[in-house]
Amino acid sequence: MSGEKNMKTLGNFLKAKRAEVSPRDLNIAVGSGLRRTTGLRREEVAYLAGVSITWYTWLEQGREINVSKGVLASIGSVLRLNEDEMVHLLTLGGFSSSPVPLPEEQLLTAELEAVIHSSRFPAFVVDAKMNVLLHNAIGNLIYPLESATNGKNILWLIFMNDELKQRVTNWEDAAKYAVGVFRGNHDLHMHDPWFGQFRDELIAKSAHFKQWWNDYHVQQKAEMIFEFYHQPIEATIRYRLVSFFRVNGRDDTHYCNYVPLRDDMEKYEVLLGSVQ
Repeated sequence: MSGEKNMKTLGNFLKAKRAEVSPRDLNIAVGSGLRRTTGLRREEVAYLAGVSITWYTWLEQGREINVSKGVLASIGSVLRLNEDEMVHLLTLGGFSSSPVPLPEEQLLTAELEAVIHSSRFPAFVVDAKMNVLLHNAIGNLIYPLESATNGKNILWLIFMNDELKQRVTNWEDAAKYAVGVFRGNHDLHMHDPWFGQFRDELIAKSAHFKQWWNDYHVQQKAEMIFEFYHQPIEATIRYRLVSFFRVNGRDDTHYCNYVPLRDDMEKYEVLLGSVQ
């Protein structure tokens, strides 16, 4: 089933990815002269993907032209996109389904709240904006949600909350992961002005966010190891982020559990005992 196309963003994405691929990666002979293009040239991508240079130029320019899933996949292969980036490219081309989401009052049911609060591990329901819609009390052990001053937004906390920066011992990996997830959501919700306003505010306030945003890394929500230092027990615990999509039928929400690694489970039990 096809979804809504976003040709302008698709074109920008292709240009960013083309600049990252070296001709040598694809065994393209490079002469001794100076190449003014960073990465591949448009004509090189077009030739390798089996399309005309004119058509590919129009594609990067964001023109409203017809595209097929197979051709986009071929271009993605030339640009050496990873699995997450390929999904993103095809989604921008309109090859995804986007059912009408449930209103929030039908999403955050009493039964869902019971599931969240029954978890022995930090648990959250998060939307595409990375806003925390629901969480259990244990969730405050990793994210300082109750003391958040600008809403319960995971991305904002990661970049702007000094307490969390000190708490996450692999902060750079966690922050880059979060930027990649937000980039994917941002590009699929260009019709919503909130995303652009929030992006611009973070760019203005965080040099790290600005740098990694301009790298155009896309990350689908997937398992990730987060390391949190817990002051009550003076120890670091590693958690695996486990996510489930489509909470109560809404594509733009997911359920997240931060599960301690097996080797750190004993420390986690001590942590729980220290805060009860």
